[in-house]
Amino acid sequence: MKNLILIITVSLFSVNSFAQLTYNWVPQDTIIIDNLDPNAYSEYLIEQQNITNDTLILGVEVVYNTIPATWDGMICIYGTCFGEIPVAGTFNQMDPIFDTLKGYTKLTVNPMGDLQGGGIVRVRVFDANNPNDFGDTCTWIVNSFSTGINDISVNRLIVYPNPSNDIITVCADSKFNVLKAFDINGREVMNTYFTLTTEKSINVSHLQSGVYFVNTYFDGEIVGIQKITINE
Repeated sequence: MKNLILIITVSLFSVNSFAQLTYNWVPQDTIIIDNLDPNAYSEYLIEQQNITNDTLILGVEVVYNTIPATWDGMICIYGTCFGEIPVAGTFNQMDPIFDTLKGYTKLTVNPMGDLQGGGIVRVRVFDANNPNDFGDTCTWIVNSFSTGINDISVNRLIVYPNPSNDIITVCADSKFNVLKAFDINGREVMNTYFTLTTEKSINVSHLQSGVYFVNTYFDGEIVGIQKITINE
């Protein structure tokens, strides 16, 4: 029995060890773009710094893309480019990174004069040599260019406690009456409606352990976004 307990303990420790990220985001995992030139190509880089002593090969999967089809642009990663801003589910692999080399994911966009556009692109970055590594995501949030009085910018939310395993409180600068949560693959896992507010407590105990994105909405428009971690 003691040997069985030891084996189970070691196995659980190994699984948890695989769940640890093998890189750090540089400078951060989310870029909010408010001043995009509507008639030019702009590039936004997010790097991955290898924090292991080994050579690291990172896989990249696009998990969310709401950039208008009328825009031009592409996603590039260290060693190659997708050649476009691809649809969710598109996968590629970076060249190896080691020593002081950094990997990167880069969004290039040109709205082609579309002053009403905007969207979100999210990619998952993971250790391609570790089948147990689900990785983490980085996100580009491109706000609308319209100058009308009804413009809404996508802002970072305050969510606490984070990580959590039961109740979270979501606070925002802008009022919202819909809250949705998405998993790391872009699947909607929660959708709630309530009276217009700037603060709402939500029970997330039904969600499995992992990384999620909380989005808030008003009048059908996204007004806030934040990454959260659920621990069982």
